Amino acid sequence: MAVEKLSNFTAKTTTETSAQRRQRYETTYQITNAVPVRNDPLGDPPDTMSDAKFDQVLEALDIVPTGILSKATGIPIHLGQTPKGPKNESAEYSQIHPKGSTDWKRRITVYGDFFSATLPQKAFIMAHEFGHALDFRPNEGSGGKGGESISADKAKGSFREALGKDGGLGKGMSEYAATKTSESEYFAEAFSLYINQPATLKALRPNIYAYFLVQYP
Repeated sequence: MAVEKLSNFTAKTTTETSAQRRQRYETTYQITNAVPVRNDPLGDPPDTMSDAKFDQVLEALDIVPTGILSKATGIPIHLGQTPKGPKNESAEYSQIHPKGSTDWKRRITVYGDFFSATLPQKAFIMAHEFGHALDFRPNEGSGGKGGESISADKAKGSFREALGKDGGLGKGMSEYAATKTSESEYFAEAFSLYINQPATLKALRPNIYAYFLVQYP
């Protein structure tokens, strides 16, 4: 995924150790370094991720403010077995509702090429995938029944309304072509721009920026 510019990115400064950050993510957000799962309902069992690689993931995810991270907790982070995912992606968000269960299975899979990216690129990728988690969380609904995702909602004041005012899917969001055909990819890409480069999003898509400012102040 790429956008028009990355000049607004600012990494966080902290005295927190890597071990303390891993503990914070596990305790506060239930975002964990997942282990391979036998009979994995979301695909082939991934490899175990080293602490060093998991630290890179969390360093990138730290760009998302704590109040927003709290809105989509419980996401294991898996290491994919290939350099890129099935759609040539560096990371992907997945969720599934096993038949007969009210328990949703969700995860972010990080592929090998992610670790060769710069920190600003990693931060953009992780914010994009977390944007998917926010978007799809309403699918899980009450009692596992599910519902509309945020990007599918057509009500007044919705993301789709803001998208329409800013030119719709045909205008695209970035060099990532899927934003021209998928509201969910547009949402995730715009969310990542909002987190990483808010001034850029405000200039490019003012109505979407205003929508995110209300939803995720």
